[in-house]
Amino acid sequence: MWRSPFAESLRAVCCGNATCSRLLGCGRSLHAVNRSASLIDNVWSQCVPLPQCNYQLLQTMKTALNIKKLSNETLDKFGTRYTQLSMGQGFGSQNCVVFPLYQSDKETLFDLKFCAVNGRQFYGNFNNRVTTTTVCLFGLHVTPLDRKKLVVTDSEFDALAVHQVLSLPVVSLPAGASRLSEGLIRYIDQFDSVVLWNGSDGPNSQISLQLATQISAGKCQIVRRVYHMGNVSYRPPKDSPIMRCSPLEAMNNEMDIQQLVEEAGPLCNDKIVPFQQLRDTLYNELLNRDQIAGISWKRFPLLNKILKGHRCGELTIFTGPTGSGKTTFMSELSLDLCIQGVPTLWGSFEIRNVRLLRTMINQLAGFNVEDQMEEYGHWAQQLESLSLYFMNFHGSQNLKSVIRVWS
Repeated sequence: MWRSPFAESLRAVCCGNATCSRLLGCGRSLHAVNRSASLIDNVWSQCVPLPQCNYQLLQTMKTALNIKKLSNETLDKFGTRYTQLSMGQGFGSQNCVVFPLYQSDKETLFDLKFCAVNGRQFYGNFNNRVTTTTVCLFGLHVTPLDRKKLVVTDSEFDALAVHQVLSLPVVSLPAGASRLSEGLIRYIDQFDSVVLWNGSDGPNSQISLQLATQISAGKCQIVRRVYHMGNVSYRPPKDSPIMRCSPLEAMNNEMDIQQLVEEAGPLCNDKIVPFQQLRDTLYNELLNRDQIAGISWKRFPLLNKILKGHRCGELTIFTGPTGSGKTTFMSELSLDLCIQGVPTLWGSFEIRNVRLLRTMINQLAGFNVEDQMEEYGHWAQQLESLSLYFMNFHGSQNLKSVIRVWS
């Protein structure tokens, strides 16, 4: 089996536990002594183009990485290569697929990403000159000059799957939010349409969402949560235990990738809606403004100019010091609405219901009923005919008990 001299040279420029931790995918950078362009070019030249590996080795790696449906032509077009890395003492060696990450000039190799057959992934971090203008992407070197449509995935194998099926320009976002530079955002923003396809809910998924919020409005679309079970593709409830489907999984399960991309829609949240969903509602409100203006008060015409009537779904709070007339005023308001057929429920926790009713019957009659008790029966009947109700609470109460009454 061919073994790249890079396996030893990489170990030679690393020190201590940093080598093992990085090669095992723990997320720390390699402490390389020499990160020059000559080093990365030297390492890259020692890697073998993946389709040129012997048949048995290639098939073994494809099986281990679950990429048997990726053609050699696709692997070769994107420049994927092979090397074997020593994972340090006690860990043995691993066959690795090597992905090139080019800069925007499509010629300068900026970094390499290694994917071992055991699933470990890590960057070579040959270049520490990452700035706000840095553009470093897998797939960038084969992206055409026309800026029409771009598909963005969160893994290299997903990018290969999308391109093989659709022949669309595709790039894979590098892992780590620090690599989402302003230059990268500006580069992606040059395209007329950008489709994001997140294959998981991992860190790169959050990077994709971060990207979606930073490129021009209306330009970004996202493939909705797509799941699979056998050969069936569907969108189950949000809390479904079935994992989200990546482009590579969609290919392996023979789903219609073209349809999934075509059905991509604007980025949204369950609690956020775009204007398109509110357009018709707004039109109806403007067209029927008198119907939604609320019920006008007959006794307080000037108040209608301020509150626009009593409207469903609104909460109005009246405040003022003790004795300023809050209860008296609210009593007048409730009588006004009740007379117009609006059911009213009183929750008076300080003033007892009988005392409140004493005020209300006098307001309804327009005089002090206690001074003309012979009129009490008539006005009591008038008050009883209204849709007027009272909670039987007084003083401090348990909140759940109160809520249970009006719900």
